[in-house]
Amino acid sequence: MKTSYRYRYAAWGFLLAVAYTALLFLLHYLLSSSGPERLVRDSPAAVITVLLSLPICLLSGWVLGSERDRRAEMDMILEREKDHLEMAEKLSLLLRRAEESRRMAGIAAQEIKHPLTSLVGYSLTLSQYWEKLDEQQRRDFLHYIRVSATRLEGMINDLSRILELAHESAHLETTQVNPSETLSEAAALVEDIYSPRRTRFNLRLLGETPPIQADPSRLFDLLYNLLDLAMRCCREKGMVSAWCSTRGEKLVLHVRCPHPALDPQSLEAIDAWPPRRTEGELPTLAMEYRLASRLAEEMGGSLRLDHSDKAGLSLYLAIPLSKNV
Repeated sequence: MKTSYRYRYAAWGFLLAVAYTALLFLLHYLLSSSGPERLVRDSPAAVITVLLSLPICLLSGWVLGSERDRRAEMDMILEREKDHLEMAEKLSLLLRRAEESRRMAGIAAQEIKHPLTSLVGYSLTLSQYWEKLDEQQRRDFLHYIRVSATRLEGMINDLSRILELAHESAHLETTQVNPSETLSEAAALVEDIYSPRRTRFNLRLLGETPPIQADPSRLFDLLYNLLDLAMRCCREKGMVSAWCSTRGEKLVLHVRCPHPALDPQSLEAIDAWPPRRTEGELPTLAMEYRLASRLAEEMGGSLRLDHSDKAGLSLYLAIPLSKNV
């Protein structure tokens, strides 16, 4: 231990007893003008009592110092245990996040196969039958190739974001971002991706949306994943609507799919992690929702999912207009 109080307190106790004894002899000398031998002869009991105070004060200081040393040692042990618990909690959190990222990366890697297969298939078909296709068919194939490439790029971005969140080492380059422009860009992109299903998207900006302090690429990925999630859940020839506004110091986005193609049990399982099923659309939907939730938390915001038979699927996002990252 760095400090031992038992020796310090014992020394203080002994010095206090010596000072008390010296004071007693001094007062006797001043009052009676006689030496210490007179005091010993006249009051031996008092002298013995005073002299006994020397070892008693020494022992009392030792005991009090030992008790303080014990308490200091206990405090140090408790502090170390607290540090160990904090380290264990951090390690457990890192392990949970690593496992979560591993699952999310696995789902994203599986999802990459679909647009990649479509991209290769459309390209091969177009190259083999180019002469046999008319102008409209060629444009359709080129559109399908562009959609598959856009979908592939989106999944690769998701995979890179998942890896960044796992390591938590990426520095956020925040700047002033116009959320209306970013939202419109993401909406146009997902609407083009789902155009073969003739799924429409309706965006409403309720009033002016001021710039927010955020990482532009992360904000785009967050909004893209939310809109893509809603479009995935929507049935063919359906519509997804989004309302964007400001409430107080927050940017609020409500994305609604009134007629989802999924059953209520699947909609309820979207925000569950890990996914309750390993087949179908649910793992991808759960991965997108989980990634969007992590991105929203990283920006100091929150994401909530709600669904009902009448209102369908709703996603509620709230992001602070400014945040010190």
